[in-house]
Amino acid sequence: MVQEEVSVMVSYPEQESKFRNKIQYSREFPALFDLGDLNKVEENITFSILGELTDRYSTGDIEFTYSEIAHMAGLVSVDSNNNTFAQTGARFNKIIEALQNKLQTVSYKKLKSLDNAGEVDEYEVYPLFKKYKVSHREQKLTVVLSDEVYQEEFIEVDSDGNTIVHPEKRVYELFNQDNWSQIKYLKFGREIHNLLKSKYSKRLYRFLSEYRNYGSCYKLADEFENDIMKLNTPSLKKNKRKKIGEAFEELKKLSDQEGNAIIPNLDMKVEKRGRSTYKYYFTFSRFSNDLNEVISHNKNNLILKLLPMAKVSDDTNIEEYQEILEVFHDVFGTDRQVDNNPNRKKIKEWLNLINSDVIKEIIIRTGYKNNRGFGWTVKVIQNLIDAGVVTLDDLKEYETQRYNKGAVIVKQLIASNSDYETLFSNLKNMLKKDVSLLILEDIQKYAEKVEVNVISSAIKIAIFNTKDNWTYVKGILDNWIKAGITTQQQIDNEEQAKTQPLEISDDFLDAMDLWSEDY
Repeated sequence: MVQEEVSVMVSYPEQESKFRNKIQYSREFPALFDLGDLNKVEENITFSILGELTDRYSTGDIEFTYSEIAHMAGLVSVDSNNNTFAQTGARFNKIIEALQNKLQTVSYKKLKSLDNAGEVDEYEVYPLFKKYKVSHREQKLTVVLSDEVYQEEFIEVDSDGNTIVHPEKRVYELFNQDNWSQIKYLKFGREIHNLLKSKYSKRLYRFLSEYRNYGSCYKLADEFENDIMKLNTPSLKKNKRKKIGEAFEELKKLSDQEGNAIIPNLDMKVEKRGRSTYKYYFTFSRFSNDLNEVISHNKNNLILKLLPMAKVSDDTNIEEYQEILEVFHDVFGTDRQVDNNPNRKKIKEWLNLINSDVIKEIIIRTGYKNNRGFGWTVKVIQNLIDAGVVTLDDLKEYETQRYNKGAVIVKQLIASNSDYETLFSNLKNMLKKDVSLLILEDIQKYAEKVEVNVISSAIKIAIFNTKDNWTYVKGILDNWIKAGITTQQQIDNEEQAKTQPLEISDDFLDAMDLWSEDY
């Protein structure tokens, strides 16, 4: 006789609320530290602990009781009176021991050099934990994150010619920052993460969370299957389609009490090359509901504690404004230097002039993709408003027109002087992208002062020096103009003077002959 499955609504204990629901860390963490193939319980415990270590760095010990770990990881029992009990004991001790053996050896191996065969010749090891101590007697886990420097300070010049100093980075800073808006980080909900039935669902969820405000992402098959999903044994490789499909379906079915999908419009496409899988594509609507506290759950249906909406004026669409703020916070952070009343007022003003989807798109482009500040976002959106852009379709048409305008200018310049053809070929090779209208305007201004070939020579120097930015080229041209160099012949003469062979007198050569006879 088959026993009928009973649907039970499970409520979370009050103790659960004292732990952080949002797990947050630098995007560099999963790229640097491979935690290995943990089972689903080990993943719950590990990421719950890492979530509690966020912005809690101390050179001293940070302690977690076994009861706290069990509650964080969702390892609790609920009796008929709704009383909760941490599932600690002999079995839990073995889980902690197994996890200790795995985590205390987790480290980042930094490549130092390769041998002639291209194999690793030298590397440095940076551990994740400085201390990881288990005590069954005290029912306690003690940890300290490593303070090792895994990246030394270095200086670079950006595309605008600004000097940027990148400070040294220490391991604990992957989880501890004074200003999170200054780095790229990912975040996801601890409770939803721990509720997922499969370790593969958890891995897929963490991966998608990194792109929550993009609405799409992709990975080459080898990286996605081996590095992200850990499907790297013969048996798992054979069943990879099933494992990935089940993880995808579990995430797709998650919904809140109002029937809204936790990850809205989630879809997956697999690109093949021949018979082999080449790439995985994921698309979805931007999401943030997963960061809310889970009050109770029933299989795939979650009862969430919904966050209060931001206060806005009556003439502002509250939902659209809230969505923009979520993207704004994810890109620029919540620091009062950026998340202040003037900037919020600016967003409200935009909503009366341009669609929210365009605002979110530009925030992502200017912040995430170009590492610009919010001031640059303001300039870009103002230019779009001035150009009459309202919708995403308008934005696409605007960008197409700008591209076409640039293409027309390039054709006109080449028709006027064939030397431009070499110039634009070199420039595209340097930039690795199409030439912008701003650069075209600069080229036309410089062409009034110097020969076209002179601009090409400056680009070649930039390529030779591996400087792939237009600002560097402008610096060379400005120096030449200041020195009175405006023709290619002058540049050739300068180069010839540098490589002119040294003239040696006959007397010197005779002296050398005498010297050689002595020896």
